[in-house]
Amino acid sequence: MSNILSTDDARYVAKCFKDYYLKFESIQDYQYECLKDRDFVPSLFGDNEEIFSDFNMSPEDMNFKIHSIDTMTDGKEKYHQLFSNLLELTGSNNIERSIPGRKLRWLIEETTTGKYVGMIRMGSPTTYSKPRNDLLGEVAELKHLNHRMMMGFNIVPTQPFGYNYLGGKLLSLLCCSHEMKRQFDEKYDTDLAYFETTSLYGSSKASSQYDGLKPYIKYIGLSISDLVPLIQGELYEHLCDYFKQRNNGGANTSSFIYHRGTGNFNIETQDSAAIKLRTAGANALTIDSSQRVGIGTTAPSSILHLYANDPTITLDDSGTAATIKNASGNIYYNTSSVNRDHIFQGAGTEKIRLTGDGLLGIGTSSPSEKLQVEGNIRASGDYKIGANKVIEQVGTRLNIGDVSSNDYIVDITGYGDTSSIVLNDGFIDVVGDFDITGALSKSSGSFKIDHPLKPETHHLVHSFVESPQADNTYSGVINLQNGRAIIDLDDEFNMTPGTFLALNRELRAFVNNADTWDLVRAKVMGSQLIIDCQNPDSNAEVSWLVIGERQDKEIHESSLTDDMGKIIVEPPKVG
Repeated sequence: MSNILSTDDARYVAKCFKDYYLKFESIQDYQYECLKDRDFVPSLFGDNEEIFSDFNMSPEDMNFKIHSIDTMTDGKEKYHQLFSNLLELTGSNNIERSIPGRKLRWLIEETTTGKYVGMIRMGSPTTYSKPRNDLLGEVAELKHLNHRMMMGFNIVPTQPFGYNYLGGKLLSLLCCSHEMKRQFDEKYDTDLAYFETTSLYGSSKASSQYDGLKPYIKYIGLSISDLVPLIQGELYEHLCDYFKQRNNGGANTSSFIYHRGTGNFNIETQDSAAIKLRTAGANALTIDSSQRVGIGTTAPSSILHLYANDPTITLDDSGTAATIKNASGNIYYNTSSVNRDHIFQGAGTEKIRLTGDGLLGIGTSSPSEKLQVEGNIRASGDYKIGANKVIEQVGTRLNIGDVSSNDYIVDITGYGDTSSIVLNDGFIDVVGDFDITGALSKSSGSFKIDHPLKPETHHLVHSFVESPQADNTYSGVINLQNGRAIIDLDDEFNMTPGTFLALNRELRAFVNNADTWDLVRAKVMGSQLIIDCQNPDSNAEVSWLVIGERQDKEIHESSLTDDMGKIIVEPPKVG
């Protein structure tokens, strides 16, 4: 460093350390010393607005709510900060921020008062525990520990709720609840069967909040710990000032760690300790024992774990492009256990969004299909569907078909397979109703149905009736009554009154007596067909036919007719 610690400084600091630790006979003495130095006791008795402080409230009037910080989507940052602040105030040893591995935190609220009564922080089990090994009869494999066990690192009631209402026991039992197991299992894909924790008071059961909770929690033995207590209180402040004075007051000075020579410069920890770098009094970078790097977090859960409000990674390239590259495998973009969207921007504006449900939107921030594009799509190659089906452009043609057999078929099938249009080898097959708005021209036509008498082996085909006019035909059979019959054509064919005359012009009527040789005649008056017989007493059966030429708007607008609505019988060829 630019300011090297002198020998006298080192001796002085060593003496301070020695005197500090020699005054403690047990870890309990150290814990009491930490609590004594904290300026939080008044806040526990009403000054802090967040902590439960109603000493006269009956437990029967209390209602509790669990705020599961690490599974919530809204308000997570607020409860994260609140959890840390309350734990700092009430915990005897706040190690929450330095715990590696898994994390599930509960903040317990008494909803009648809206105040908080305790904090729970669950995580990965310790890799080695002598009491646990003695209980199981073996050292369990790490994968089994992680799948079946969890550790309670912080189970802290606020005071006086913990003392007056046995709050520590309530929190301890919550750790054994089905809800705790369900949330932990869902978050980390585990199947928990074992919960463990440690007590600051060792085998002194009378002081432990876990005493008397059998069969849910029971004492299994003393653990072995290499805990190195931190210097706190007045001595910590004194040593900070001491080093500042020997470094120009700590102001405007720079310190360096440098290495000379061509060998490696190693920073190494023993056992499972992490490497941490701090700036401005806060943790900036952590490298844990699994070589995971955390920036802004002391508990990285992956090779690189960034934690901040809206964390941003900036790639500032002096050339023409910045690259994210995996030399030998896939690159995964993941939003952990919560479905979040991936958003790609250009010049600060959203261009592409991949939702947590797997929907891709280009030009839209709210796609509702697997692929939704707002704007034009241009493809220079083929569009493939499945293994062999393809849509391709050849010149001005659009081919749709099976590329494996060069059999280009257009098959358009409606929902439920109730209708379809198939273009195949010069044929168009239509299944279902077929409506055309506009003109239909053909060189020939027919109906084609299953033969009524031999449907398994033959079709039945009849040709269309053609005409140089756009004619409508109406026909039927009727019996005369006293030599006369009157037929209302609108009523006969279930048409709205007036439809027949609105639709037809140049009306022609034909009639035939099928029973006798009596003469009959027919004429159309308005929408009625009137049939008269020469014999006024005749009741003969007659057949009749009425033909009218269309005069509706659509026939006048058709490309097949002239300005008078007449069929253009001999149109010139085009091209």
